[in-house]
Amino acid sequence: MGFEFARQLRTWRRRRGLSQRELAELSGLSRTHISNLERNDNNARTVADPQLSTLYRLAAALDVAPAVLLPGYGVRPTGVGKLSSPSGSSHLGVSGTETLDSVAG
Repeated sequence: MGFEFARQLRTWRRRRGLSQRELAELSGLSRTHISNLERNDNNARTVADPQLSTLYRLAAALDVAPAVLLPGYGVRPTGVGKLSSPSGSSHLGVSGTETLDSVAG
């Protein structure tokens, strides 16, 4: 995840015409944190793994959906078949008077 996230973060920051410092101010994160995320690094010298709250802050500051920053965004999976129920029907649904609560348990 880290390398793709780093690339997406840098790409979107540049598309918005922001410096790391400006993105830091808009997101409430430090410039060093932004730099580490873009380099896919952290203080422990391991792969950067941002918290979900960090992802949301960055997405809001960049005015993009959080998913845009994640690996695989916009890529359609291949080789995925339809889901089938045990009866062989090719759709999943709720029948009769079942409600979401009764289905969810």
